Amino acid sequence: MTDHDNLSFSADRSAAAGDLPTGPSTGRRRHRLARLAGILLVLLMVGLVVGPIAYVGLPREIARWHLAAAIERRLNGDLDAAIRSLDHLIAQSPDNEELLAERASWRLENQQYATALADANRALQIAPGDARALVLRSQILQHLGRHSDAIQDWQQLVVMAENGLAVSLTEALNGRAYARALGGVELKEALDDVEEALRRAGDNAAMLDTRGFIHCQLGSTAAALADLDKSVRLAEEGHEEYSRNLNNGRLGAVDPREYELGLKQLAETVAVIRYHRALVYAKLGKQELQDQDEQRVRELGFAPNQDLF
Repeated sequence: MTDHDNLSFSADRSAAAGDLPTGPSTGRRRHRLARLAGILLVLLMVGLVVGPIAYVGLPREIARWHLAAAIERRLNGDLDAAIRSLDHLIAQSPDNEELLAERASWRLENQQYATALADANRALQIAPGDARALVLRSQILQHLGRHSDAIQDWQQLVVMAENGLAVSLTEALNGRAYARALGGVELKEALDDVEEALRRAGDNAAMLDTRGFIHCQLGSTAAALADLDKSVRLAEEGHEEYSRNLNNGRLGAVDPREYELGLKQLAETVAVIRYHRALVYAKLGKQELQDQDEQRVRELGFAPNQDLF
């Protein structure tokens, strides 16, 4: 075969195979194709490594989105929407006792006592020694009028506290005393509990309120008034200072809505103590002073009745 014949054969084979003509533009195109193939290969290898991680991590990332949305709605005061966001999270993690306790807390605040109790019970099934869930359940039970059951939860908390497994013993003693006082039972034992708590803590607005409330139920109005006067003063001072610091921006760089929630909780504490003192004034027949305390309760955003505790 001549050289001409060889060239003709090569050209015919190239045409049959679909090869591109040779030349500078063809070389650049082939270079780009080679680079693209290399990039695709690298992406494929990265995908094989990262893919499983992304598959596992994506649900967690979605969970964080739902939690962030829940907290945002909670801070905006939309408890219904916040609870719905937690519903999505708990549907994905039905055995997460922390999420269940959080939803129980929000439902309690939203006065959804039956569903709050279900959440607290479920959390305690998963983690029987969860102190937060026990405290929450005791509060829910008190709103449901199940005071003996609430006292039993505080009995457990006291035992746990004595063994260093829960809240401080001081808080546990005060909690059990208050649960007994709300139920109107075992008042002498309740008084012993709060006396020990005050001995450990010194003057404390909440504990003075507990003792004053117990004295009121026992008919010791003079002792009740002495405790509640001091408790009101301490609580009002704390509320005023917190409010002033909040308004002056002295509480730090955290979202101010979180501090506003804290202020609301302090306001509720003041309202409870004022209501208890109004009960003492009622027993003493001091209508004007009773009205003043009840008016202050309303100014703080609460109703002065037996549901306030």
